[in-house]
Formats: sequence, C-alpha cells, structure tokens
Amino acid sequence: MTLPITRKLFLTLVIFLGLASPAFAAPNTLPNSKQKPTTAIITGPTISTHRLSSEELAKVVSSEIVNPMTIDDDDFERTRDASIWRGLEVRRISFTENGAHWALWRVVNTKRPAGPLWLQLHDNENAPFLGAIDGIKKYGGIAVIVDTGPRDDGSASRFNRDVAYGPRIDPNRNFWGPSIYTSAILADLNNSRGENRVIISIHSNSPSFDSRNSTCGIGNGRGEISILVCNDTMFPMPSRSKRYPFDDDDSLAIIPFLGRWQDKMAFCARSLMKADFNIGFEKIVTSDGSLSNYAIFSDLDYINLETQDRGGGEYELADARARIHTMVDGVMRLCAD
Repeated sequence: MTLPITRKLFLTLVIFLGLASPAFAAPNTLPNSKQKPTTAIITGPTISTHRLSSEELAKVVSSEIVNPMTIDDDDFERTRDASIWRGLEVRRISFTENGAHWALWRVVNTKRPAGPLWLQLHDNENAPFLGAIDGIKKYGGIAVIVDTGPRDDGSASRFNRDVAYGPRIDPNRNFWGPSIYTSAILADLNNSRGENRVIISIHSNSPSFDSRNSTCGIGNGRGEISILVCNDTMFPMPSRSKRYPFDDDDSLAIIPFLGRWQDKMAFCARSLMKADFNIGFEKIVTSDGSLSNYAIFSDLDYINLETQDRGGGEYELADARARIHTMVDGVMRLCAD
C-alpha cells in the first residue's frame, strides 16, 4: 500500500526517533485482505527501518556462487539431488558485524526470480529448509537461509555462536537496523518492478507448549508456539474444521498486527480466516528484534508459517515438509499476487 507522503514522513520520524505517537482514530471501513489500515498506533519502537543500499552492502559483504551438490552441510546433504537444484542458483553470503561472523545461503530461481522472499532463519529447523526450497521451486522468488554451521542436528545450531565477544545471537532477534545483517537478509526485498515482495518466513517448533506461557489451554511440552497458546502477545484463532494440516495444533500461520489494529485488518488475515487456517495473531507494541516486529514497523507484507518439529528422520521430515507445503499453497493462492 502506498502511504500518503505526510503519514510516511511522520511514520519514518516516529520509528527513527523511537517516539510514541498519539492515538489515531480507527478507519470507518475495513480494507481488503491484502491491505493494511491507513491509520495505526505506533508505541515507541526501538528500531530504524533504514537499510543499506546494494552499493553500500557490496562493500562489506562477500558473495560467491557455490555448487549445492558439493556443499558440506546437513541441509544440502539431505537434498543431494541434481533435479532439486536445476534452475536454482546458490550463493554463499558472508560478513562480519559487531564481532559476529554471519553466513547465509541465497537461492534464486533463475527462471522465475519474481516471487516471494522466502526466509529460513534457524539452522536447526530442518523441515523449513526443505519447505523454502520447495516453495522457490514451485512459485519462484528468492530464498535467504541462515547458516550457523555444517551440522544442524542439535539446538546449538539455532544460534550464531561465531562471535568474538558477547553472547550467542538468535538470528530471529537481530532485526534492529540499520545493520549489515538486516540489510543482507532483506537485500532482495524489492522485485524487478521495484515492489516489495511478500515475505514468507518458515519455522518449526517444539511439540505442544509450556502452560506457563499461556493464559488459556493446558500444554505438556516446552514450546511456545501452538494454536492453543494465548497471552498478551498471541491471540489464537483455531481452525474450526481442523482439516489437514491443521489437525496439528502446532501447524499455523502467525500474522503480526500493530497494537490497536483489529487483528482481522492484518495482512491476508481475512482470506486465511475464510480458508479456515489455524492463525495466531501476534500483537506488536515495541520491537523485540524479531523479523515479524521489523516487518510490521516497516509496513511489509509478512507471514510466518510454523509446523511441529517431528524429528530428523526421513518420515518425520517428510510429514513436516508436507504440512509446510500445504500451508504455502494456501498462502500463495490467497495472499500473494
């Protein structure tokens, strides 16, 4: 959506300076499912939405084409099939920022570069890697995948530990901007027409949830993501039919919305509600450094698809992969041009 210039300038100043804005009246009519409301509350975000230009980024980032059939990495070893990579170009992106060394995989559908920006931010989540590659093969676009090391069979690979000082870094809590990291992840946000791509971030989560994280429902797990979780941040809308893949409470779409927006005004919310998705509406007030928070303050079309991590075996990965694939098909049909 194109904002009026006066609001765009005001929004930029509020986000850049970290100031709280006054309350605005809600719109009289609800926009369609691909639009955001024209007014909203922004309460003291601590991020800047400025990103480095491609010229600035090229000075601080290294990039080289690599052969996916020879990469020493668990994700690529699981996809050691030439037919999977036909028509895809893979690059290794690396840079250092504030003492932390980062490595990314950038995958482009060379025949269909126009399409979503597919993101996979946690290296230990293996089915999402497969889901991102499936998505880019079927629907085109560009995928950016965080790599924290060649072995990804443990929770340690969830974090970037290649840091000269300070604690390990969660790749999905590092979107503060302006930074090399944020700029590199979102370097391909604009398509060839100069329009922002839809961002589809894919994750897997621990089974069930810890009841201490929820004000409703009873969980018997350690996770935080489930359609049964509700708290000050998460407002669930479960599928009524529980039709596949939503027979699993841990498979859902998460859609962020700003503090006082009605959740059904958020990006693609109405369409996914009509399609009977499991939807977790994530209320954003101030940024926690996650991509969903950055996206909402940057006025980007973003959706997060989650499914349960069922394990690293062939059949477990195939189950999670199939659920991701079904959710992606629905999102592409309903939310992406």
